[in-house]
Amino acid sequence: MRKHILLFTALLAVFAVLISAGCVTTDSPGDSEGMITVTDAFGREVSIPENPEKIAVVGSGSMRYFVYLGIDLDDVCAVDYQDSKLNIQTVNVRPYALANPEILEIPEVGPAKGVVDNEKLLMSGADILFMGGASSSNAEVANEIQEKTGVPVVMFYTGNYVTDAEKIQATLLMLGEILGKEQRAKDLIAYFDAVEADLKKRVAGLSAEETVYVGGVSYNG
Repeated sequence: MRKHILLFTALLAVFAVLISAGCVTTDSPGDSEGMITVTDAFGREVSIPENPEKIAVVGSGSMRYFVYLGIDLDDVCAVDYQDSKLNIQTVNVRPYALANPEILEIPEVGPAKGVVDNEKLLMSGADILFMGGASSSNAEVANEIQEKTGVPVVMFYTGNYVTDAEKIQATLLMLGEILGKEQRAKDLIAYFDAVEADLKKRVAGLSAEETVYVGGVSYNG
């Protein structure tokens, strides 16, 4: 009996040494979901889940970036009013929506273009809200939504690629990093650069007086 007691005592001592040496660790609450800090397109530092499972997207035409990146649309739990079936249009002129009609079946996150209903956002179960825009004017709105709902809000740039290509490229890289689509973002940028180079090559021999007509540009995504 005495031998058993001594053996048990020795095992406890070894276990205690292992714990103190860091060889045995115990998970604490919250360790299962790591958080990372990102700087969004307008300089806001936001703490977000490292591996978000559900996202909400708001902003005019903002879903196009996520379609470009090839994310699983089942991961999108709420979209802008303008991308929802509540927005009745005579003709749907958004290429990304025409190619992905299932976007219309995703619940809207607000009652109007660019507007977020905090209750709907919370009900959607989104891990992150992505807010598109062409300026930082909505930064205070983003901060308020984040404060009231506890849902991280990441702002991204949705301006004109012709005049602000670098901003859009930076946004694509940021979104790619967050969503695990880094290579896809790089491939998109390379494709855009190749298209631009091809167009410049085609018109290189034209005089300043000659003009080019560009058709099929809807400015709707």
